[in-house]
Amino acid sequence: MKYDEVTSSCRPDATTATIIVECLSNADEPRINDAKSVVDMILPDLKNNIKDVLKVQTALLKAHRKIPVDELTKNVKDNLFNTVERIYRFLSIHDLMAMNAYLDACCHFRHFRNAFQEFDENKKSEDKRPDVATCMIIISAMVNYYN
Repeated sequence: MKYDEVTSSCRPDATTATIIVECLSNADEPRINDAKSVVDMILPDLKNNIKDVLKVQTALLKAHRKIPVDELTKNVKDNLFNTVERIYRFLSIHDLMAMNAYLDACCHFRHFRNAFQEFDENKKSEDKRPDVATCMIIISAMVNYYN
């Protein structure tokens, strides 16, 4: 059996892809580009399952939060944030976990206005109503930023 035949018949599911993304983002130097490659590879197989797409993309949103930003230029931070924005807006549905991951990434890249706008738009939502974790993300970011 050739390698191509094995890889075409043995594709990771959403849970496996999520674990791989989390492992890559938890490396000493987060390997976000590798995580994106995994997601790009698995997404075509998941298009029929919106919840699986949501799960994998939420993991990728969380991965962006692991990028150390202190030594990055504003341009690089803005480009990374634009990637986060595209990932979040790509999702056809958003749940509370995806929203929290998005808010956390917004705050991490100092795009507080985007975080507050998303928070405000969803504060009365049935499926994304902010919880304690949501409020902690916003409060912690503001305290850390202005401290």
